[in-house]
Formats: sequence, structure tokens, C-alpha cells
Amino acid sequence: GSYTNELKINDIFLVDKTYSESNYPLYYSKSNERTVNASKELNNIIKTTSKELNIDIKEGTCHSTESFYTSDFNIDEFRKENNCDCTEMESFSLFINANKLNKKAACILTISDSLITKEKLSSKERETLFNKMILLALETTLKIEN
Repeated sequence: GSYTNELKINDIFLVDKTYSESNYPLYYSKSNERTVNASKELNNIIKTTSKELNIDIKEGTCHSTESFYTSDFNIDEFRKENNCDCTEMESFSLFINANKLNKKAACILTISDSLITKEKLSSKERETLFNKMILLALETTLKIEN
């Protein structure tokens, strides 16, 4: 979900780093880290591939959370403190796991709803409208060397 008017429904978003309040790193790696970076190498390949495919992407910081539809959450205040552009639920643990295992990880998202404008895609639209993101991910994998 988008935290800003600059991210519109169906925009493709490349996570360069993710922020979370999760205790996952404490349990997994005895760390208190709150921000984890994506692989710069993979993100560069994704950006190159998006240009080749003429797929516009936005890039920035993502808030990875266990609950983003809460009534007492102040998006403006949170954005000022943490500079997050959008929210989802998996990138933080994905990046923590990759770092712990000395692997590379990236995260490509499609904005399916806006917590600012309250616009959102239906379940059916989410099933059928994510083709550009999927194409970008698949074409990128062809360029990654083992």
C-alpha cells in the first residue's frame, strides 16, 4: 500500500531498503536492526531490465509490517520519522534471511492500494494486473549469474 500521493495504483516499486519494528532479527540473528538493504547488484539488474522493457519503476524505502490497516496509525508522522514510501509484509524478513545466509535478495512490488487516497484494486484486478511486475521479475532472473 502506498503512503504517498507520488505512488499510484499499479505503480511498480523497487525496494532499496526496508524498515520494520519486527522482533524477527532479534530471534533470528540476535540483532536489533530496524533497516535492511536490498542487494544493490540485483537492484541494478532490475533497473537495467526495466529500462530495456520500457517499464517505469519507482524506488525507495518500504515499511514492512505485520499490520498496516490499523485505525490509530498516523502515516504522515511515520513517514517523517522513517522516510517510508509504501508498506507490505515480507521484505524485511526476506532481506534479513538473505543477509544471514550470505545471499542476495531484492523485492519488486506493485502498488495495489493507497492508504492516502483510499483507492484499491479488487481481488480480480490483483489477479490480472500484475503482469508488468511479473515480466520484470522473470526477465531479470535471466540476467542473474549464479
